[in-house]
Amino acid sequence: MSIKGYLRHFITPILIAVVVLSLVYISIFVLKVVPLKYTEAVYVVITLLLGYYLVSAFSNVVGKAVNKLYGPKKASVAKTTLKYIGYIVLAFAVLRILGVSGVALLAGGTFGFHST
Repeated sequence: MSIKGYLRHFITPILIAVVVLSLVYISIFVLKVVPLKYTEAVYVVITLLLGYYLVSAFSNVVGKAVNKLYGPKKASVAKTTLKYIGYIVLAFAVLRILGVSGVALLAGGTFGFHST
């Protein structure tokens, strides 16, 4: 396995887990902002790791199929689009684990950033 593949498949998820756990630690114990249980933190880390692998694998498979059918330009667009959609769905899944509802997200996105 090349160094790039090693970094992408082994180091990146570990770094993501470290960052997430650090943010959870800071938000719970230092800032005392989020009343989060340890099981929820574990679920978030597992969801992020599995989600990262699933989004990567699925986008690579679809990218290869589109490359055979339509060429590398459309394969690149399809792969990137699927990754973005996958990461957005992954973010919603993590927020759902943390107890944030879709209604709260919609209301926050609608009314939260208006400055008059």
